[in-house]
Amino acid sequence: MTRCELQWIEAQRRSSRTGQAHPLGGFVGEAEYEGDLGEFMPYLRLGRWVGVGRQTVWGKGEMRTMTARKLTLFG
Repeated sequence: MTRCELQWIEAQRRSSRTGQAHPLGGFVGEAEYEGDLGEFMPYLRLGRWVGVGRQTVWGKGEMRTMTARKLTLFG
């Protein structure tokens, strides 16, 4: 891990049926990794589509992956 900018966010939802409040807090932010992560990328991409973690039906578990390509300049 070369960079980690995570922050805990408090949030809740209230049930219209029971009136109970349910916590939905979690981490929000970005993490950056370096090295050969090719074997993990299919799992990370899959996690984006199936929802990761608890309470995904209420919007938790969203993630995105991006890969950087090395650029070599000759001049």
